[in-house]
Amino acid sequence: MCLWDVFSNENDVGDRDGRLVHIGSWRGAAGFLAEQLNRETAEREYDYMHFYMGSFWVSERADLTPVYEMIFRRLKDRLLDWRYRLPRMHLIEFPSDRPDGRRSYELEKMRAELEQAHHEAMDDLKHKPVPAIVLAYSNIYGALSPWLAAMGVQRA
Repeated sequence: MCLWDVFSNENDVGDRDGRLVHIGSWRGAAGFLAEQLNRETAEREYDYMHFYMGSFWVSERADLTPVYEMIFRRLKDRLLDWRYRLPRMHLIEFPSDRPDGRRSYELEKMRAELEQAHHEAMDDLKHKPVPAIVLAYSNIYGALSPWLAAMGVQRA
């Protein structure tokens, strides 16, 4: 689940040349992790639902910082880096055969509302404790994720 948090959830893992190490979309990354674990255990016990949404359901009940630190230690040993991105909602638009001014207006209104909500969440992030995954990165790499540092977020 913590691997999903690192490699998915809109976060980026990259090599020294800036190439991304990508294991799939939210669902694709969860499926990749399930397949890997099934291959290693020679069983078909896991599917993507075991890893989809990562540690969301357990992160409030356990301190996952040591697990994230282990992952980041291994990434650092392989000269990989990580960038945190605040997850954001996206609007999926299904095409229509005919133009509809009201529909277009509503879609633009929803896009603007989502963008405003994202900006508010970014501002709120500056005043909240640093997430465990970012703290673990900081503990291993000695700095905040470059993306957070550029936003002006300070270490807790």
